[in-house]
Amino acid sequence: ILAPLALLGLDGGQISISFLSLLKSFMIIVIIPLSAGLTLQRIFPGLPARSAYVAKAASSGSLLVVIHTLMASGKHYMGDNLDLLPLLIFVMILQTVLPMMVNFTIASIVFRYPEDAKAAWFQTSVNNAALAGILAFEFFGGLAAMAPILGLILNLAIGAQIANFFSTR
Repeated sequence: ILAPLALLGLDGGQISISFLSLLKSFMIIVIIPLSAGLTLQRIFPGLPARSAYVAKAASSGSLLVVIHTLMASGKHYMGDNLDLLPLLIFVMILQTVLPMMVNFTIASIVFRYPEDAKAAWFQTSVNNAALAGILAFEFFGGLAAMAPILGLILNLAIGAQIANFFSTR
């Protein structure tokens, strides 16, 4: 939602997006992999327990590929707009930390066990920034993908710090 609004002033106030193209991208990025995973779970019920290590590694690896691909594709946009980078980083940190704090507060009230509230806090940091970055880059160009790219990196970094903090408690 924010990418088209941010670009309104840059492109004469009109942005056109092909619904079918957006739907196709969403199907390829989200629906097909999710459906394949659910289908495999139905066919092979014991598979999740046996493939946990491989799934974690594949998930982390694919996320790193997305980050590196988006960074490589958008590096000149970031270089051309370095003056905006501190403000963008500040805003993305707020966008990451504030929902975490609100979610943890609500989860502390709702959940009976502190471990559940901690899991909810960490889960908040893992959002759809990768999907947002891919779609923003594909449909609006590299400049629109700057915020989701930084958001993804900051979400992962802050989430890792929270996980490390809780692992010592």
